[in-house]
Amino acid sequence: QSWSQSVKGLELSFDSTRSIGIHDLLWVNDTLILAGTVDGMARSTDNGISWAKYALLKYACRGLSRLSQNVLLAGSDKALFRSTNLGTTWDSVAALILSRRAIVLSDGRILLKTYQGIYFSDDNGVSWQPTSAPTNIGGYFTVNSTSTVFTADYYKGIFRSTDRGYSWTESEVG
Repeated sequence: QSWSQSVKGLELSFDSTRSIGIHDLLWVNDTLILAGTVDGMARSTDNGISWAKYALLKYACRGLSRLSQNVLLAGSDKALFRSTNLGTTWDSVAALILSRRAIVLSDGRILLKTYQGIYFSDDNGVSWQPTSAPTNIGGYFTVNSTSTVFTADYYKGIFRSTDRGYSWTESEVG
């Protein structure tokens, strides 16, 4: 097997003030892949061979998540956007939330990492409520077989929730 660079159609930035440009990737279906970039969203309709600027072009698109069959989330520097038609159109659903990552739990609850903390939604991403998590936690989520949710941050450590993300406790080290 081999790897090849696939950025045809993307203008990637390499200067000292910006990153390479790709923040996140989301495979949507056999014909559509989305990329969150420093200049908005790009899409490929040919299995990643070529890319085109696509949506949310005024924002850096930092995180992409699939919530259900047709519902997608895109987090930017300024707002959280939601699509109910696989990305054909996007609506702002939370103007103050800066999204990083989202995870959908087995019962349908969505947890979303933001610079302001972790938020949850029980209505497929229409509305969001804050949890007790500390602010500005980076990284990803993972869930174990007993439905305990974990998240980590390089500087703040590992946090866990046993109540679907309502409350969070820092894990002990040692």
